[in-house]
Amino acid sequence: MALNLAEELISSGFDNPLFIATLQPEDPEMDYRVERHKKQRSQSWQTIEESIHLPELLETTIGNPIIIDCISIWVTNLIFSTIDLDIESIEILDQESMDRCETLVASQTERLIDAARESKAHVFYVTNEVGFGIVPSTPIGRLFRDILGHTNQTIAQAADRTFLTIAGKTLEL
Repeated sequence: MALNLAEELISSGFDNPLFIATLQPEDPEMDYRVERHKKQRSQSWQTIEESIHLPELLETTIGNPIIIDCISIWVTNLIFSTIDLDIESIEILDQESMDRCETLVASQTERLIDAARESKAHVFYVTNEVGFGIVPSTPIGRLFRDILGHTNQTIAQAADRTFLTIAGKTLEL
C-alpha cells in the first residue's frame, strides 16, 4: 500500500513527521477508519486535517517530512466544491462545469507543487491510480478519472522520485 511505503520511508531517518489528511469522514465507518490509521502511527506524528486548502496549508506549515494522504480525495473535494452534485449532474455534466473543475484542480495542483518546493520539506504524496480500471459509466466518474490522471502526472513530473505500489509490490518509476 502506498501509504505504508511513505510511512516506511519517513520512519527511516526523519524526525517530527506531519500527516495531512484530506478525508472528511461523513459516517461512523469512516470515523473508525480514521481513528485506526491514527493509532497505527507513532505518537511522534502530528496530524492536520485539511480537505481543500492544501497549497495554503503548505505555505504556512513547517514540517519535515510531510505525507499528504491522499491526492485522490483532495481532487474529489475540489470537484465537489466546484459543482453541485445531484442525481442529474451524475448523468449530465455540462462542458462549462467540466472546464471549471479541470481549471481549478490544475491551478491548485501547480500551487501545491510550488508550495511544497518553497517549504523545503520532504513531501510524500499518496494517491490512487484509477486509469487501470474500467471506463466509468457516469460523466462525473469519467471527469474524475481524467482530472486525477492529469494531477498524478503533474505531481510525478515534479517529484524527485515516484513509486507505484500494486498488489503489495513497489516499483520505482
